[in-house]
Amino acid sequence: MKKYLLTLLVISMPFAFSACDDDDDNDLNGQENTFTYDGESYAIDHGLLFYYGEYGGAHDYDLILHSDGISFEEESFSGNGNALIFIIYSDSATGLTPGSYNYEEDEEPFSFMEGEMLLEFDIATESGTEMWIEGGSIDVERSGNTYTLEINVTAEDGKPIRGTFEGGINLIDYSEEEWKQATSTRNHFR
Repeated sequence: MKKYLLTLLVISMPFAFSACDDDDDNDLNGQENTFTYDGESYAIDHGLLFYYGEYGGAHDYDLILHSDGISFEEESFSGNGNALIFIIYSDSATGLTPGSYNYEEDEEPFSFMEGEMLLEFDIATESGTEMWIEGGSIDVERSGNTYTLEINVTAEDGKPIRGTFEGGINLIDYSEEEWKQATSTRNHFR
C-alpha cells in the first residue's frame, strides 16, 4: 500500500506544481480586461490608440487602456477612474504589429519608452494615484482593430502590474501637422 501511495504521489506532483505556477504567474484568477497592482484588481473597459506618425523608422503611438469612469470625447478625457498609458512604438502605420513590446530607452519598433498607471484618478482635479511604469513587456496579438494584450510591467515602486485586455481598440490619427501642434505635450489627462 505504501508503494502504491508513493507512486501516486510522485505521478501527481508535476500536476500539482504546474497548477500552482499558472495561478501564481497570472495573478488575475482568470479575469480578462483587468489589471492587478498591490493585490487589487482594476477593470480595463476601453482601449484607444493615438497615432503620431513615423520618427526614425518607428511608428509612434499612445496606448491608453481605461475604466468606464473615464470617457474620451472631442479630443479630451473627462471623468474619474483607472488607466494604463504607454508611449509605444510599432513598425506599422496601421496599428500595433503582433509581437512582444519591451521597455526600452530608445524609440525602436517593438518597444515602449514610457508608461503610467492612474488609480482612482479624477481628471478635473488631477487627484488620485499616479505611478510611472519602469520596466516589463506587453505582448500583442491582433486581428483588425481587435487586440489581445498581455501586460507584465513593473511600477516605479518595484511592484508588478499584470493585466489582460481583449477587445476593440480605436485608432485615432494625430499624424497630421495641425494635430502634432495641438498634442505636442502628449499629456492627455492634464
